[in-house]
Amino acid sequence: MRGRRSRSGRGRIVLLAAAAAVGAAALVANTISPAGAARSLLTLVAMLVVPGAAIVTVVRLRSVTAEVAVVVAGSLAVWILGGVVMTSTRTWLPVELFQLVMAAATLVLLRQAWTSSRTAAADPARELGAGGDPPGHWWPYAVHLVLLAAAFVLWFHAVRSVHLDARDFAGLAPELSWTFWAGLLLLAVGFCVELGRRGRGAVLATYVAGLVVMVHALPVLAYELPRYAWVYKHIGVTAFIAQGGQLDRGVDLYQNWPGFFAASAIFTSVSHTSLLATAGWAEVVFGFATVTALVFVFDEVAPQRRRARWLAAWLFVAFNWVGQDYFSPQAASFVLVLVVLGLILHTLPGPRLGGLPTGPLLVWWRQHQPVPAAWTSPTTWASDRGSLQVTVPVRRGTARLLANGPADVPAAPGGEALIYLLFAAVVVTHQLSPMMTIALTVALLVGGVAGRPRVTLVMGLLTALWFLLAHDYLASHSGLLSLSLDPFANSASNTNVSHESSGSALVSHAATLLSAAAWLLAAAGIRRRWRYGFLDLAPLVLAGVPILLLVGYSYGGEALYRVYLFSLIGTTLLAARAFFPGDGSSRRSPGAAAVLLLAVLGSAAGLTFVNLGRDQINRVPPGDLAVAQFFYANAPAGALLISGAPTLPLRVSPLYANYGVPGGYTDPDLLQLPTLRNRPMTPSAVTLIGDIYPRRFVDATAIYVALSSSMEAYVETYGIMPRGSMHRLDVLMGASGRFDLVYRNPTAVLYRIRA
Repeated sequence: MRGRRSRSGRGRIVLLAAAAAVGAAALVANTISPAGAARSLLTLVAMLVVPGAAIVTVVRLRSVTAEVAVVVAGSLAVWILGGVVMTSTRTWLPVELFQLVMAAATLVLLRQAWTSSRTAAADPARELGAGGDPPGHWWPYAVHLVLLAAAFVLWFHAVRSVHLDARDFAGLAPELSWTFWAGLLLLAVGFCVELGRRGRGAVLATYVAGLVVMVHALPVLAYELPRYAWVYKHIGVTAFIAQGGQLDRGVDLYQNWPGFFAASAIFTSVSHTSLLATAGWAEVVFGFATVTALVFVFDEVAPQRRRARWLAAWLFVAFNWVGQDYFSPQAASFVLVLVVLGLILHTLPGPRLGGLPTGPLLVWWRQHQPVPAAWTSPTTWASDRGSLQVTVPVRRGTARLLANGPADVPAAPGGEALIYLLFAAVVVTHQLSPMMTIALTVALLVGGVAGRPRVTLVMGLLTALWFLLAHDYLASHSGLLSLSLDPFANSASNTNVSHESSGSALVSHAATLLSAAAWLLAAAGIRRRWRYGFLDLAPLVLAGVPILLLVGYSYGGEALYRVYLFSLIGTTLLAARAFFPGDGSSRRSPGAAAVLLLAVLGSAAGLTFVNLGRDQINRVPPGDLAVAQFFYANAPAGALLISGAPTLPLRVSPLYANYGVPGGYTDPDLLQLPTLRNRPMTPSAVTLIGDIYPRRFVDATAIYVALSSSMEAYVETYGIMPRGSMHRLDVLMGASGRFDLVYRNPTAVLYRIRA
């Protein structure tokens, strides 16, 4: 044990010194180094590590897992809140803020590293002892290294052989070569082997990180531009803030919750980086950050259950088909929410954090179920938060749980203040996340799991204050975040489809199967834990409370996705308990190992299919971006751009506030006209377009219409228009005399409606 503490102390000194070195290097690089990929990467790493590392030295958390999570979340919060303060006060000094934060954090880290090194040197007894693997046990690491290397060689070969011109509406997955699936198989096999053997956290973490890279880095390397058309709105808002250094709350919803965009603007201003080149990597960065925060939460709910924690992390990555981790406010806020929940469980534990005493229900259950062989004599069992004295039941006997409370560990100093700091960053970043955090916090408090009433009260006050500041915009757009008690309406999709193509329907079915598998495994985990004498309240709360969102905010048809995402926090830990209901140290039968491999590999394969699904509409061709950039560079102020379908990268310019519908939170497209849906394109349809939009938007100085091949793919995927409708519209508009052709490239075209 002393050896482990010694290595932990030396490792902490090394990490503090490394973080200080990164901060100093970033300061130097942004002073004398020219803009480039190396400078951008160094700036990003410094922004995500250095401020949070300085916070950790002050707060002094009790576990390494907590410290790692707080390093990332604390850094995010510093830049988010710093950016919001600057934009709100109209004192935009991003470079100066970066230099000040880096210099202060570096000094704090150097001081703490020096103090820690002197403390370690003054206690030579700590250097005694041994830890880790016995001598000669290096070969398991070598085996895993070979497996990982082989998996990524196969993966990289598959990435290089991707053909983007394939017209399969099921997406990229059917186009991947066998080498991708072979690499994924090696990754899953290596992960399951380590789960069944020693379950070393570092090895398991490497495999989970490998899954994140395999799935989320593939589209970044395969596509020319970041995928998802709505990402470009976020790029435009970031550019707006970086250019003007202030907000205009009347422009759109984004500028009323500017935290993520302000932090991103600091990064682009300091590193001189184009988000068009780097925003796609946000999926990988936020994937790593999410896993880090998740393991922190799992560590608080199930400490000393390493196998269950890392299996739950893998399952979360694999079952999360929602795709929230692109360049977006919800990706950053989700990481912050996870760390807030982890800190509440970490610093404010309640008497039922380890679970509920099952009492008479356990008696009834034991009287009607077979008894595990391990329960043939009275035993004291170590629970997740303390110890349980169990009088072992027999079929005609009874059972009694006497003690089931948190371990007697002092709260982390400064933990509650850190909760407020991170939650404030959540409040100014995303509209829904504060509500979900408060709901989960209240449920944990009422259930006696964790929390304090004053924490919930402060969260509510912070949220109410920020919503009050956004009141004017919300009042003029009453459909946003509206309350609805109809769960069926709230769970309805915001994509109106008529006859979805077979490939797209297959992707939808795969997402449904992934969701069903997650909940079935969670149910199995609940049953197995019950048989072991536990009812895990914390993961049950985390899995069940998000469903309340369906009787709350409608959230523009996305409520169902947010419910599933937040519920996965608890669902995946319960699912992992289906395979490791106890401490996970017992040997597993070949059948159980096969089921585990099937779950690990099947979930990863399903995620690949869904995540890369509908490639034709998620990918943004360079031609579409060129049309949008031409419009913002050449159209007169006050002009309106109408797209044929919602696949055009709109608002990509820092000048986007001068265009479009004033104060609008949606952009018009032709599919919003019911008379154009599910009908052949005729000259009368073109006449309708030329007549209705000038009457509907009389204040627009000019009205443009954009058509592209990606829009054609969209209407074909969802069966909204007959095949070839966008091409037919292009021909008719060019011949009608009502439209002027202003720009054309091989995949997109831009017309202007004549006055």
